[in-house]
Formats: sequence, structure tokens, C-alpha cells
Amino acid sequence: MTSKEAVLGYFLVLILQIPDFAGVVGDLIFYDLGFLYYYACFFVDMGAIAS
Repeated sequence: MTSKEAVLGYFLVLILQIPDFAGVVGDLIFYDLGFLYYYACFFVDMGAIAS
């Protein structure tokens, strides 16, 4: 696990939290947001450990 992957995962979550973006596809991904947040936190944690 690289720090670059952790950062990409983190920014993915930030992008999904942008209201305009979420408003367009929110109905499709609303259920997945919790999982994506957990997944991104996992990437960040692994990146912190690896660094």
C-alpha cells in the first residue's frame, strides 16, 4: 500500500461528498457512501502505517 493510493482514496471520498456531484448520482451511490468512506479510511490508515 502506497501513500499515493491512500491519497487517491481520500480524494475520491471528498469528491463524492461535493453536494452538486452527490445530487446527480446520490440515489445510485447513497447506500455505498458509508462503505466508500470506510474503504478510504482504510487506505489512509494503511498509507500512514506504510509511510
